[in-house]
Amino acid sequence: MKFNVGDRVEWVRAIPSPELKDIAGIVMAVIPNDQDLDDFYMYDIQFDFGLYTLYGTQLGPAKPTL
Repeated sequence: MKFNVGDRVEWVRAIPSPELKDIAGIVMAVIPNDQDLDDFYMYDIQFDFGLYTLYGTQLGPAKPTL
């Protein structure tokens, strides 16, 4: 799945701390790859606890908020 700047996403795989799993963040930048494969795009994600650069395979769409 490919995300766009402004999308809300969750860090769902390869999380350094279990308490960070499924916390939503916002896509701040999209970094394409040479092969143009969605899974290998990298994303700068702004979470409440900081800015992280993650592969698309580590992210999923955020659950809707009520």
